[in-house]
Amino acid sequence: KDCADALAALNGSVLNYTTLESCIAAKMLVEGLRRAGPSVTRASLYKGLENVGKVDVGGFFVTFGSGNHHGSKWVDLTILSRGNTYRN
Repeated sequence: KDCADALAALNGSVLNYTTLESCIAAKMLVEGLRRAGPSVTRASLYKGLENVGKVDVGGFFVTFGSGNHHGSKWVDLTILSRGNTYRN
């Protein structure tokens, strides 16, 4: 909902798979930056992301750790058919 509201406020766009994934990635980047400390470096950001653990990004849970760099194991199969329509 946060992502959809932000897109609508920005330029009236409607949330889709690409923008949702981008929004989740942006939220996780911000969380990693918060945990990286005041003087962010590549190494501190990496460490910050590895120490995130499980985070609720608006109803979707993302988990990062030292042995887990995928964030989520959830997969949704979507087909882009003729006429550029999505089929789930």
